[in-house]
Amino acid sequence: MSEPLPLVVENSLQIAWDFLLASGEIADPPQVAEFLLTSIRELALKGEHRPLMLANRAIDAYRDRARCRSLDDGGRDKEKPSRPSILPIRPPL
Repeated sequence: MSEPLPLVVENSLQIAWDFLLASGEIADPPQVAEFLLTSIRELALKGEHRPLMLANRAIDAYRDRARCRSLDDGGRDKEKPSRPSILPIRPPL
């Protein structure tokens, strides 16, 4: 017999959380927890009930989101001052 859906979601969230915690990828715990839970819940409602698959897909979605955000930031750390990507144009003499 399969596990009840709330237990599947809980187990999946714990698997994903433990993995991201061990890999040092959790910067903002409340935000990460909410993202993982939302991702797992959406997948579970679409019919996926395997905890490991739910966890893996949530981890992938989190990493994709983090990768997109770093690209939006130009791949720069927030503490470092940004350099202009285009050199200023000098008027002709």
